[in-house]
Amino acid sequence: MTDITKTITNRIRAMGMSQAQFAECISATPAQVGLFLKHQGSLSTESLNKCFDLIGINLDICSKRLSLAREVAEFLKSKSITNIDSWTKDDLSNFTQRPEIRLFFDIKDQQQYIDMLSSGVIDIESTFPYLKASIAYFLKVSDSNITSNKAKDALRKLMDEQKDEKTVINRSAATLAIGAIAATLFPVVGVAATVAMTTCRQVGAYTLFTNTAKDSLFAKSIDYVINKIK
Repeated sequence: MTDITKTITNRIRAMGMSQAQFAECISATPAQVGLFLKHQGSLSTESLNKCFDLIGINLDICSKRLSLAREVAEFLKSKSITNIDSWTKDDLSNFTQRPEIRLFFDIKDQQQYIDMLSSGVIDIESTFPYLKASIAYFLKVSDSNITSNKAKDALRKLMDEQKDEKTVINRSAATLAIGAIAATLFPVVGVAATVAMTTCRQVGAYTLFTNTAKDSLFAKSIDYVINKIK
């Protein structure tokens, strides 16, 4: 479980700033910042945006990557292309005329992929297999208005494309490995979090961005790595 307050605190200290100085920079009071960092209060959207800018956390990258995947998928649909399993990075970049696709990292094998994710210092969404899985997901979505049922259906279709025994076994092994690592790094969730997760299971493609789930973009990207479809 990510603790954004720990990240913020570490970066405030690295900049040699006091909480009072930091609060002034993000248009908040020292008391508001202090309570927020203790999980006892909240900050306004304006203050949070200024906070992320100040400490160098760019959330726009996540949004832009997802937008890229969706835009590429829409372009491919317009050309009646519904499957990209055999497409390489150059294929996608050249055909869609999106040179930024070439900037995504290649992965040589499954173990490197697991090591990269479990290290906690490399962003897995910056890899080409993950981008490709994201594009493949949006290719399965029936239209631009993604409802709960449409998301579930798209994820199911995505994961059902490759269901041979080898792929399923390796996909499960990878997600189990990540799950085991996560269990050692993060504390057991409380009752409230457990209830929230139970509710999530009933809504949309709730595992889409969950790296420990066997039905997820990470699991699909593992398929591409295993089958050497880059």
